[in-house]
Order: sequence, then structure tokens, then C-alpha cells
Amino acid sequence: EQHILRTEEDVRRAIELKLDDIKANPNDPRLYREVGDLYLRISDFNSAEAFYRKALEVDPNDFFAQEKIAEVQLKRYDYKIRQLMDAYREGPTEEKRRAIEQAKREKLQFCIEEWARRVQRHPTDTKLRFELGKFLYQGGQLDEAIAQLQKAQTDPRYKVEAHFLVGIAFRKKGLYELAVKELQKAREPLRVMNDQNKEITYELARTYELLGKNDIAREEYQKIIEVDYKFKDVAQRLGAL
Repeated sequence: EQHILRTEEDVRRAIELKLDDIKANPNDPRLYREVGDLYLRISDFNSAEAFYRKALEVDPNDFFAQEKIAEVQLKRYDYKIRQLMDAYREGPTEEKRRAIEQAKREKLQFCIEEWARRVQRHPTDTKLRFELGKFLYQGGQLDEAIAQLQKAQTDPRYKVEAHFLVGIAFRKKGLYELAVKELQKAREPLRVMNDQNKEITYELARTYELLGKNDIAREEYQKIIEVDYKFKDVAQRLGAL
């Protein structure tokens, strides 16, 4: 079926076939979700949500359908933001800029609330905790973000970035010594000075500057400059120490 869905007409034909399947098996929530997925492919958000909700009527414990409903809302936000950005490009105004920022804030708040619900349903899922922590961090809810990200640090997939974000959060809270420890932990698994390592080392050096430890900050900046002289403003910062 996936191979033939190249046009909207193909998708609508597939929907008709799935509706026939539903008539034969009206108590199968998977079929309703599949129809919802097809409507989502052609950006028919209302129809997609209606079928996901029908799947929930058939099976109130269908977590896949619940997450799909959230996905529809996220796509609505993305669509709205794209429209606002297109309008801004056509004629930039302060009012349009504020509308874009407001839409982004609304999307972020929705993500925080939705991922909090998912974590509540799946408390041992470190991926969900990591994602929730990032959303909370972006929303400036640092204490809540730190709590979620610390729980995600046990997962090797998120260890580096989780330690990094906790370190920056601690720094924003003025806890510089704790920030240094977290940034050092973030860097430990990295064996080469790649872009991620450079970013962590840069933020570590900046934190040492805030602590007044300029000699150590200088050493950290030098590690970056040895491989990438033009990375951010590292040359200027090194020259000022």
C-alpha cells in the first residue's frame, strides 16, 4: 500500500479501502488509526483526529491513538507557524513577529503538558523524560528540567546531552561549581574534538570564567582553538584573558 500512495488521490483511494475494512471489522482500533494516519498524510487534521478519537472509543486504553491525537495538534501548530512565517516574510511587522513568537510559546507549552502526561503513563521511559526535560529547559522551567534530565542521564543514548543541559541549567541558576561538574561529565565519553565536544568545552570555559578561574578557562579555549580557530568567538575570548 505504501508504494502506491504518491498523490492525494492515491491516499483517498486507500482511505476508501480502509473504510471497507472497518465495515468488516468495526471493533478493531488499529484500522481507525490507519485511516487517521492516511488523513494526516494529506494534512486533513480534523478528519485524522476524528478517526483517532474513534479508535479511542473502541479501545479507551489505546495509547497509540492518544499520542496520535497529540501529533495532530503538533502538526496544527507547525502549520500555523509556517503560515505566520510566510506572512512575515512577505511583509515584516512587529505584530507578525509577536504572533510567531506567541504560536511557538503555545506549541512549547502543549509539548510540556503532553510529554508530562506521557511520562506519567510510562515513568521508566528515559527517552520521554529526556524529551520532557528539553521542553522544560526551553520553557525556562529549570528546576523541573533538571529533575527530568538527571533521570535521563542513566541512559547512554542521552547521557552526554542530558549532562550538558543540566550543566547549563545550573549555570543559569548561578550554581557554577555544579555546572562545571556536569559539563565535565558530559565531555567524558567524547574521545575526539568534534562539534559536540567543542560546544561543551566552550561552555565549560565560559563557566570557569564566571568562577574567576581564568587560567583554566584559557586552557579549555586552547583545546578548541587547536582544532578550530574560528569556532564562535573563542579567539576573542582567549585574547581577552
